[in-house]
Amino acid sequence: MKELQGHTHLIICFDGGCEPNPGPAAIGIVFYDHHRQRLATFSKRLGILTNNEAEYHALTKALQIAKDAGATHVAIYGDSQLVINQVKGIWKCSAANLVAHCRSAKRLKQSFTVCKLFWMAREKNAVADRLASQALGRTVGPIEEHIPYG
Repeated sequence: MKELQGHTHLIICFDGGCEPNPGPAAIGIVFYDHHRQRLATFSKRLGILTNNEAEYHALTKALQIAKDAGATHVAIYGDSQLVINQVKGIWKCSAANLVAHCRSAKRLKQSFTVCKLFWMAREKNAVADRLASQALGRTVGPIEEHIPYG
């Protein structure tokens, strides 16, 4: 993404979701600079996935975009405790449908000089959640943007 070029330090919020679970899935990602100014957003509708698979897709896409843009330091925020804690190595990933996703995220995480992952409450992840919802074709109302500190 050209909006990210030249920004070595990024704050990223990601979300993935589906309805029903499993069902049609989508992802939403928001990129901020180290001054917490929004640089870019990304959203995409996916196929039929579980909610956890969609969350992993969002994380790996966010990491890949940051890597391709040349970022070296990233602070990643997501509202999936499962994904955050599995990629951090706090929780074991043993679900057959998630193991490859977890490996990919861990591999991408190693591409950065610094890559920190943080859990944030769903209501604080409103912009990424809205992007995923819109990609699924849902109508969403106004939101309050909560920018993490990174």
